[in-house]
Amino acid sequence: MKFIVLISLLFSSFSFAEILEVHSVVKKTDTDGEWIIKITDGRVGFWNEADAPEIKPQTLTHAVIDGDLSPYSVLSRVRILGYMDEAPVVSGNKSRFELNYTPTVYPTYGMATDVLNGMRRNWVNGSQCYDRSHVWAFEEATYSQRYLQKAFLFFADSYIQRYNFPWWFHTAPYALVKLNGEIVERIMDPAFTQYPLKFKLWTDKFMRNQAECKVVTKYTDYSEHPGEDDCYVIKKSIFFWQPKDLEAFDRSGVEKKKFIDWEVNHAYTNAFGINR
Repeated sequence: MKFIVLISLLFSSFSFAEILEVHSVVKKTDTDGEWIIKITDGRVGFWNEADAPEIKPQTLTHAVIDGDLSPYSVLSRVRILGYMDEAPVVSGNKSRFELNYTPTVYPTYGMATDVLNGMRRNWVNGSQCYDRSHVWAFEEATYSQRYLQKAFLFFADSYIQRYNFPWWFHTAPYALVKLNGEIVERIMDPAFTQYPLKFKLWTDKFMRNQAECKVVTKYTDYSEHPGEDDCYVIKKSIFFWQPKDLEAFDRSGVEKKKFIDWEVNHAYTNAFGINR
């Protein structure tokens, strides 16, 4: 029995070496040398600069790193391998699928529930929310000619630090549904629920303090106000894939109006192991 317990403890603390792309870094308050490392796939790594004294923490922004990320989100053995392009290119990518759409109003809650439960569920273990979400929205638009929208949920730096929360964002499609004579918004997130949910019920699945998440329109409403609210929701079209699209929109003011082939292909491969 002691041997089994020891093996279990060793396995639970084991870190896995990965190649990681860093979105940004934030210094934890009231700590000495500890940082929140936001990874582009939505995960968070908690890193102490004593792990690699030769690295200045600010130089990790937009870096591609080699590091060990434990199941408890502790990041260690960090090495910088290179840097990503800061400004993703959206215009100029060819797309076989482009439309100016009006979001579908699903006539009944039952129909919306059937659509949610019909969404592809054979996702790869460790797949990311933005890839799953992109495929779900793409397939509903392509095969059913019904159009969802996207909701991005961002967790404030202060909230991440308070709870050692392992994510800095989550995303899922949402639908307009006719209910009791009114048109309402319902989240369609089959990774976490079997029913279309009110936004508050959805965010409560991630907010350990059941905080009311502030609805904002720009990425900077979240990024430049890291401690004012515990969480933020941004609603966008189905074409927005990752937070980098929100950042690009803030910079250019140009709305993303099409699916980009390579993004959809990436989403299929990484979320469901399908070569499209």
